[in-house]
Amino acid sequence: MKKLIKSNPFLFSLWYHFYRKHRGVKINYFNSETKFLIDGYPRSGNTFAMSLTKNIFNEKNFLHHFHAIAPIKISLNKDIPVFILIREPKEAITSNYLKTFALKNESIPSSINKLLLKRLTLEYLNFYRFVLKKKKEIRIIDFYDLINNPEKVISLFNELVYDNKIEVTSTQIKNAVNSYRGATDTFGSSKPNPEKEKYKDELKMYLYSSKEYKKALKLYNILQEHCEK
Repeated sequence: MKKLIKSNPFLFSLWYHFYRKHRGVKINYFNSETKFLIDGYPRSGNTFAMSLTKNIFNEKNFLHHFHAIAPIKISLNKDIPVFILIREPKEAITSNYLKTFALKNESIPSSINKLLLKRLTLEYLNFYRFVLKKKKEIRIIDFYDLINNPEKVISLFNELVYDNKIEVTSTQIKNAVNSYRGATDTFGSSKPNPEKEKYKDELKMYLYSSKEYKKALKLYNILQEHCEK
């Protein structure tokens, strides 16, 4: 059911207005002022990209953090530019696994929840299979480009959304990067920490033997070939 809602524009709109709109951190929905969509599988740099965009362009009319196929479909139908973040599955999936417990304020279980890890891997596959299918209509950005070369990503937004009308200096970008904080709880943190990385390493060892993970890694490698250069 969740998969259907996240991939069907009509059901997703109902879900947003009757459920998501009233829960959690407020996020925008489509309107006549929407400039673009930037999204990706959870833990793929979504919050960092959002923070950069708000700081550099003082922009509020863009969409983010849906982690779903339906908003991509809606955006493409409305000719709204779509930017999708990708991150290697071993990092994104294991981080998402830990974040799942952090959001519920639950302790990390002593033994790996294999069903949860499999479900999160299948969600990765489902999301990015659609992205690959629409690769010619969207812009794909690798997580490491976003983190290590934010100037390149900001330049891409400036060119495709604002037609290079907004002057952006290296000082502005540096200040925007330095001001980023993200989540600070141990297992939901946006940044690495020793305890989080220890758990991730254990999860990765299990993932490596998963046939779903092998498919996810192959998919990621293909998507990298279509990233913005």
